[in-house]
Amino acid sequence: MLTVLHAIKHDNLKFKNTLVFGFVSGHFQIPQSGIEGRQATSRFLRDLSMYETSQHLEMKKALGLTVEHLGGLDYVDSQKENKLIATELYDPLYVYASTKENRDLVLKSLSGTNVSGRYQILKPRKNAYFGEGQPLYQDGWPTISFIGMPLALCQMASPITEPDIQSMFDQTKLIFQILVASDHQF
Repeated sequence: MLTVLHAIKHDNLKFKNTLVFGFVSGHFQIPQSGIEGRQATSRFLRDLSMYETSQHLEMKKALGLTVEHLGGLDYVDSQKENKLIATELYDPLYVYASTKENRDLVLKSLSGTNVSGRYQILKPRKNAYFGEGQPLYQDGWPTISFIGMPLALCQMASPITEPDIQSMFDQTKLIFQILVASDHQF
């Protein structure tokens, strides 16, 4: 996300909508970061609501764009060899798109970009939505959520579990393209 912020500043991009970036840490931090067992984004939403109230603002929530675990490689857990074995270069990246417009935006961006990896577009459900985008969706935000679920995510750090930098770069370009295009959609 820092790369996206740098590109916005470096290229002096202007958006017609106000962008609010929230950096949250979830997963194993849910007990301390989340509210009532929800993902860490629930705290961001609470704090944003408190800010809106204190500043007498009412922001239109045009898009909640969440990004997790980019650049993951695909592995199988070999019980025979008692280790992770890479199977393909790219772990599947699941993309929740909560509206038809958001789904179309993702599909158009995927077809118009040279993006590596495997993408699965999913329609979210309030109780079946993996990742930090779920609280946004549950609170009525239109969402696009990129979620990699690499097997290596919960493994001890080692060279085999490191993300693929080129894949991360390609995925970040796609996300940046979606962010820019979404500003024209709303």
